[in-house]
Amino acid sequence: MSEAWLVIDPGRSGERPVRVRGRLHLGRVCAGVPPEDRILIDDGGVSRDHAHVVIEGGRVHLVDHSTNGTRVNGRRIESGERVPLSDGDTVTVGRTDLGVRVLAPVEVEEGTETLREGQSAPMVVLVGDVVGYTGLSEANDPHVVAECLSEVFAGLRSRIVDHGGVVNSYAGDAVFATWDGSSASDAVRAALACQIAVEAMVPGLPLRYPDGSLLRIGWGVTAGMISASRPSPGRFVLHGDAINLAFRISSLAGRDGLPPVLAEHSLDLEPTIARGEQFELRVKGRAAPVRLVPVAVPAP
Repeated sequence: MSEAWLVIDPGRSGERPVRVRGRLHLGRVCAGVPPEDRILIDDGGVSRDHAHVVIEGGRVHLVDHSTNGTRVNGRRIESGERVPLSDGDTVTVGRTDLGVRVLAPVEVEEGTETLREGQSAPMVVLVGDVVGYTGLSEANDPHVVAECLSEVFAGLRSRIVDHGGVVNSYAGDAVFATWDGSSASDAVRAALACQIAVEAMVPGLPLRYPDGSLLRIGWGVTAGMISASRPSPGRFVLHGDAINLAFRISSLAGRDGLPPVLAEHSLDLEPTIARGEQFELRVKGRAAPVRLVPVAVPAP
């Protein structure tokens, strides 16, 4: 299950996170609610019981029940409306901004576990994320999307395995793989091999964006401590900031002029891997910019 916090005074030295423990109430009074499950806001424009944040089905949602409404990322939410929240969102109640922090563990396929339950270890993480998945889904029949992405992901899996990685899961529009902590170069080479494979495969697929362009995938490579848990029989989950960051980076790679393969600048890569100039990028959910390095796909 996801873990979530609302952060009071986000981005400031005195910021204070308040954990969502089932349901977190927001308002001027929140009568009858334990102090640890409420955020009181002294503002005449805020209702006594203004809104609440709840985790259900593994997703974080905000439900408004106020007179003056709540804003999520600047959009007004009306009374009774229920909206999903993501890591890095901003909830505005009256004149108060609250940052949203979500740590979403990734469930992996049974049999692909690289860690034992309760174990932690340094690992390298690779995530490949389909660019513009929403537009792709709107422009194509669902069966076509499913069949084409299954074919693409099958081809990517073989490239990842060839480079020593373990494909842990697929998330509909993303592939998630791991290596041990000393294999950053292998993970980057896998990302490059996957990018070349995508460019070779997609022209023959009946899958197009609304503007007629071909399928694209962005890649993010990170490293850090990863922990494992088994919340119930048959389920195995990996946790770690490196996973969240890899998903965030991959969701930006290949978009808005950014290269398709991006890696954390601190990764220990072999000199033979061609890298571009380091740069900083604002990543959702992070107070400070993340330093990244683009990795070039070799010319044919």
